Amino acid sequence: MKKMFILGMTVLILSLAFVGCGGDDDSTSTTGGLTITGLSTHDGNYAYATSTSLVGVSSNSKTALISGGSVVLTVYNTTTQAVYKGNETVTFSVAIYSTEVAAGPNMGSPTASGSITVTFTNGIASGTFTAVN
Repeated sequence: MKKMFILGMTVLILSLAFVGCGGDDDSTSTTGGLTITGLSTHDGNYAYATSTSLVGVSSNSKTALISGGSVVLTVYNTTTQAVYKGNETVTFSVAIYSTEVAAGPNMGSPTASGSITVTFTNGIASGTFTAVN
């Protein structure tokens, strides 16, 4: 009987430890992800995007590195500082910089600019950069 009790307690402890591990951690979620492709001529530069059609939506607090012809930006609701989780079609103004810069009024002049219109599904979207001539 004592062996059954010890076995039962061991199973209970292991079960609780497994449940407490947090296997469904949401920290790796891709919500708020905007993938911009068509940027191969800008590899090694940095991108930033601001919505021109949805007030208060923009990318990271700083520019992100363009690599392999694309960049993934985390999109935020700038009013609440929460990761964007919407389902709208959004047009972004995209600025390309030669160095990494923080977002804000002192970003300086981009080396190139363009736009992208994407449709978000649960905060995730992708599309191709269109340069402004």
